[in-house]
Order: sequence, then structure tokens, then C-alpha cells
Amino acid sequence: MPRTTPRFATLFGRALLRRCVVCGERGVVRHLLQLSESCPRCGFRFNRKEGHFIGAIGLSTVLTFGALLMVLIGGIILSYPDLAVVPIIATGIGVAIAMPVLIHSHCRLIWTAIDLVMQPLEPGEAPLLTPGVES
Repeated sequence: MPRTTPRFATLFGRALLRRCVVCGERGVVRHLLQLSESCPRCGFRFNRKEGHFIGAIGLSTVLTFGALLMVLIGGIILSYPDLAVVPIIATGIGVAIAMPVLIHSHCRLIWTAIDLVMQPLEPGEAPLLTPGVES
């Protein structure tokens, strides 16, 4: 049977570039916090099932806490032995607020890529995509 679901590296690369993970079409992210309902080129619906993006929220949380941890550890190392508590906390709060907003669409697309690896495209999920043609 011809391959319709791209390989993980392709899916992941497209997600990082904020493109449709199935066909590579640009413009699937409307603005910073809003992903299109479906791809205008291949018709793939990004929300594959109810609760699909819960994994994206978890991914966003892990990445945000990781960045916050790096800021806190970096701030402690850089200001040791006289800890600069106020700048460390202010920077941490800034990262905790900005990071989820900045990575929101990336996380949704990365999660969709991960989901496609676990559950490949089924017939009709990308109705405008020519079967057997991987873009």
C-alpha cells in the first residue's frame, strides 16, 4: 500500500516550521494562539478527535517548566554567591508568562505529528491529498 503518512522527521520538521504536518502547506497558523481548523491544501483536520490537544498542553507545560528551571538555575549560577533574587524571580515570571504563548502553535503541531506517528492517517482524513503521494 502506498505511503500517505510522512515519516516522523518530516512531520516534526513541518511542525517546527508551523506548516501542515501532512502536506507542508504554509498558513495553517492564523495568529500566535490560533491554529486553523483544517489545512486549506489537503483538508486534514488538526483536531483529530475530542480532547486531541490535551497532549499539546502537556508538552507546552513540560517545555515551559524546563525553560523556567534553566532560568532559575542559570540565575543562581550567574549571581552566586550574592543571589540576585528579584531579577531571577522577575525573569522567571516573564518566562512563565511568555513561553506558553510563544510555543502554543508549535506544541499543537508537534503533538499532531506525534499523534500521526502513533496513529497514521486513515483513508479520508486528508481528503484533498492524492493517495500515495507524500509531499
